[in-house]
Amino acid sequence: MAQGEIWEVQPHGDVEGGAGSLATAEETKLSQTQKALRWKNHVASICMYIISAFSFGASPLVDSMNSQANEMSSAYHWLAPGITTFATLLACSNIIIPLTVGSVLKLLKYKGMLIWLTSFSGALFPLSIGIASSTGQLWIAYLGAVLASPAFFVGLESSKVMVVQWWALDGKQRQGVALSGLMIGIMFLLMTLALGYTCQYWGVAWTGYAMAILFATLSLWPLYLALRGELGPPQPVGAKVNMPSAKKEYFLWSFSFCQICFHNLATILPSFGMKMLLTSIFQSSYDVPFLTSANMSSLTLVLYAIARGACAYLAKPGVVFPMQIAMLLLTGALYGSYAAIIQHLPIWCLVIAKTITGGCFAAVMGMQSLTLLEVYEPEELSEAFTRLQPFAGSGRAFGPVIGYYINLVQKSRGVGDQSAYNLFFYLSAALYLAAAANMTMLHHRLSTRSEKAQAHE
Repeated sequence: MAQGEIWEVQPHGDVEGGAGSLATAEETKLSQTQKALRWKNHVASICMYIISAFSFGASPLVDSMNSQANEMSSAYHWLAPGITTFATLLACSNIIIPLTVGSVLKLLKYKGMLIWLTSFSGALFPLSIGIASSTGQLWIAYLGAVLASPAFFVGLESSKVMVVQWWALDGKQRQGVALSGLMIGIMFLLMTLALGYTCQYWGVAWTGYAMAILFATLSLWPLYLALRGELGPPQPVGAKVNMPSAKKEYFLWSFSFCQICFHNLATILPSFGMKMLLTSIFQSSYDVPFLTSANMSSLTLVLYAIARGACAYLAKPGVVFPMQIAMLLLTGALYGSYAAIIQHLPIWCLVIAKTITGGCFAAVMGMQSLTLLEVYEPEELSEAFTRLQPFAGSGRAFGPVIGYYINLVQKSRGVGDQSAYNLFFYLSAALYLAAAANMTMLHHRLSTRSEKAQAHE
């Protein structure tokens, strides 16, 4: 198990009907060795996910990097290195890599040592930020972002594909996704809190060095598994065959696939932008000190940690789509109210609203793999994830950029700090409402197709 390359199983049934095939997995009994390997790789995936947690919780660091660059030279005002360095990392890892090489785990032939080495390279990003801040050579941070991008994709692929495949062996993918979501949510919360205090008291450079040490420390567990030949996805019983080319083409041309692509883009672009700009939004909107805004940003993630695990656990087959639609509608309504809240209500009201939207986003992200399982087979997750990633990656890479530059353009036109983000709020609300309509249509299509299939039996 978990040694060498994964064995790909011939999928059965229609591409758009993955939920039904999970029943046979629930009857599978795993040995104690298999269960131990599942837990080991689950923990390893969380360790390798640290670079994603670093990016998601980077709001205080982004604000500090932008402020430091502005102090160095006014020419850096529009460069906004805090935003653009992370955008470089996210664009390379989420757009360029999936489009050019596809699955990184597959490229590495599922070899444990290669997986660990790629994941370990993620430490280059915070290290490069520290060096760039110490020397004033900002290009070093961009180089570090490019070099660390494969590690980011490995972390994503491990948490969203490898973990789900391990837990799906005996039909417990819902519990596995819930546990993983809870652990990831706690990581996001702690990362945001830690970056706020380290940036305030240590500065950007030493924050970067400290994060690099943290990355290296967490890599020890995956290294231990790699040395034992235990790091990697499971090896299901079955024939070693590839997905037929016709079915691969169907991934690209099916309407359901296009709808999921839009869902990923429309939900991640505004939410990831909001998360990375949290500290900046609180400072601009309420003119509060940096540490206060950083702590407020951390508070908004309390519900995120709970919702990411709880909603994935509660989302049984048939409930995934209704839960997501409700979350999308609520988030869209709250995004649209941000401008009024900032204009008329105290900062705590915005904290509460952002906490709720953060919890909704966590629920949507926590159910992402379960949504795919409503449409695809577990063994198709790697293929589906790789093909969907450029759309999700575009949201991660460009959401913060769009939000921040809307803010800068509005300020250059004379709009006050308190209202500079309003246009981004309204754009985010529109995208979420469109995503809700899209999910409603997808749910109706799949339900109708399932009813017709049952009628013909």
